[in-house]
Amino acid sequence: MKSNGFVKTLLHWYANHKRDLPWRQEPLPYNIWLSEIILQQTQVKQGLPYYERFITLFPNVWVLARSTEQQVLKAWQGLGYYSRARNLHKAAQYICNTHKGVIPNTYAQLLKVPGIGPYTAAAIASIAFLKPHAVVDGNVIRVLARLYGIREAVNRPAGLKQVQALATQLLYKADAGTYNQAIMEFGALQCKPQSPPCSICPFAEHCEAHRSHAVHLIPHKIKAKPVRQRHLHVLLAGPAKGRYFMRQRTSGDVWQGLYEFVCLEHNSANLTPAGQHASHKQVMQACGKRKLLKVYTHKLSHQTLNVKVYTVALQPQQIPGYKAYTIKQIKNLPVSQLTAQIGHDAGIF
Repeated sequence: MKSNGFVKTLLHWYANHKRDLPWRQEPLPYNIWLSEIILQQTQVKQGLPYYERFITLFPNVWVLARSTEQQVLKAWQGLGYYSRARNLHKAAQYICNTHKGVIPNTYAQLLKVPGIGPYTAAAIASIAFLKPHAVVDGNVIRVLARLYGIREAVNRPAGLKQVQALATQLLYKADAGTYNQAIMEFGALQCKPQSPPCSICPFAEHCEAHRSHAVHLIPHKIKAKPVRQRHLHVLLAGPAKGRYFMRQRTSGDVWQGLYEFVCLEHNSANLTPAGQHASHKQVMQACGKRKLLKVYTHKLSHQTLNVKVYTVALQPQQIPGYKAYTIKQIKNLPVSQLTAQIGHDAGIF
């Protein structure tokens, strides 16, 4: 399909089907940047409430930079992939310190900002600053791979290179921002991952995947490594009623910077953030009588957490690295979705 015909059809579709989103109503650089970070690996329906929350709590880059990481993580709570929130905070501080609070307006400068990679830099540069850079996200990959019948694995360099070349070739440079939003919207609403409505697709007669009955096979991806299984015991323990031991998770594992109840992993010796050691067996023996409250299976992108939650009695010296918090304090701490669910089910939150 010729590029001019593709662009004309795509922009016409977008004009009639685009969603009315707040960052499109106010396409300020800060709003575009914030929306792009939130929507990484997150659908619009899920991310929209978080965007509105962040705009309310952190209306500009200066307010975001001056906030604490804990405040940012608390606002992000439940959205997952928390490195995005930490990088968003670091990026705000970088922008204020390096660019006097002005978001960089070139692709090269944007790539230097924490948390901004090639896709996000292209999106911000084109949508906020009208620069001619093609975006390549999951939606764009799916649309172009199907339309042009790309059979290479798109999660490997060769396949991704083909998609990137097509995206650059088709880019409508006269209005790159609108074009990029249009092709991403088309992938999200029309050329969906599962069971796309090909019968009403404006590109159906030109689509190689549709013509070869291979829509369900394209884009092709090489399967990731097997999901890691982890087994955890979470202990709801405190020195007195209404107080529970918790700690802030450190780097090197999931949920960095978030708080958790006493958490022990089977066959793991290093259980405390301070580097002190206490074996799973020793702590469980020290609990004495314990009551099993609930069992959870919590799935993350590359691992599954199999969790048993107990109420126990423990003393501070038995779990170094943990601190007692009141229920009021706990409600203000940033926690993972799993910890929030455990606290809710136990009547703590």
